Amino acid sequence: MATQVRTMRGPRLAFTTLVVMVLLLATHSASVGQSAGPTTKVLLQGAGATFPALLYKKWIHEFSSQNPDVVIDYKDVGSGEGVKRFILAYNLPGLGGDLKLSREVYTDILLRKIEKWNDPRIQAINPTLRLPNRSIAVAARQDGSGTTFALANHLSAISPAWRDGPGVGYMVDWGGRAMRARGNEGVAALVKIGEGTIGYVEYGFAKKLGLSMATL
Repeated sequence: MATQVRTMRGPRLAFTTLVVMVLLLATHSASVGQSAGPTTKVLLQGAGATFPALLYKKWIHEFSSQNPDVVIDYKDVGSGEGVKRFILAYNLPGLGGDLKLSREVYTDILLRKIEKWNDPRIQAINPTLRLPNRSIAVAARQDGSGTTFALANHLSAISPAWRDGPGVGYMVDWGGRAMRARGNEGVAALVKIGEGTIGYVEYGFAKKLGLSMATL
């Protein structure tokens, strides 16, 4: 089933950008009723700040009235919780527990300022884990992606080094710092088959493949 992507202008474009900026985490198409074209709906799920939630919901109502084939579910859970719902999947057997990463640490991993899993900064956050002395491989999207935009926008907000470096975009220049694949499924597959790999994916793909997910 193909979902048509349409170019939007004015308020629609503003809202599309907004959805990404408030950390849109999952975008997928769902069939409603029969599988014929007219019954196809697109579901957008997001979570983020409570302060602007009333404005977001007003925009959602306006957008939905003009686009009845798009269903938008925004949960005003707070900006902190919205950030936590980013998914960084990793493949690191034998840790003995769940991996935790601070903002500074996961930013520096993606900037390749932290290159080993047993780096003291990672170990300090995870004192009980058995972190191996092996290189960190990063898996990222090579195609234009709202997931990349959301992640890059978040990283730019918390890190001047990221903002002045890769910056924000649907595609970013990883500068040879990452293995790249098309689609969430491609990134998830790289993580699945590559021990020592970490990557960013939509939750559904990480869950489907049984990937470990870092607590941010």
